[in-house]
Amino acid sequence: MITLRLPWPPSVNQLRRPGLVAGHWRLINTKVAQIYYACARQALRTWGGKPYATPVHIIYEFHPPDKRKRDIFNLEKILSDSLVKAKVLADDRLIHHGEVVLASNAKPGFVIVYIEPLNKETK
Repeated sequence: MITLRLPWPPSVNQLRRPGLVAGHWRLINTKVAQIYYACARQALRTWGGKPYATPVHIIYEFHPPDKRKRDIFNLEKILSDSLVKAKVLADDRLIHHGEVVLASNAKPGFVIVYIEPLNKETK
């Protein structure tokens, strides 16, 4: 099992916006998403292994920056995408089992990510 620490993510509602690309309307990443992905890549530089290419179990442990009410499931998508962009996971479809835990508040907010490969004994 590996343990990684990521900065507090923006909500999924802030990730994409409609935009015109080569004459077609597409959803494109916002500046907020681009900045977060860059910060996440920087935080994950310590990951020196090869990307997981087999099914994994992931636990996201959220430590919010304050006591506001949040839908923490709205935060999961950008974390999974960040793990792919930082080449920790080959594809986020490899997350076959996941848990989301709301932990104690901490300034600044952060997320601890636990990743464990699944094998025939742990399925």
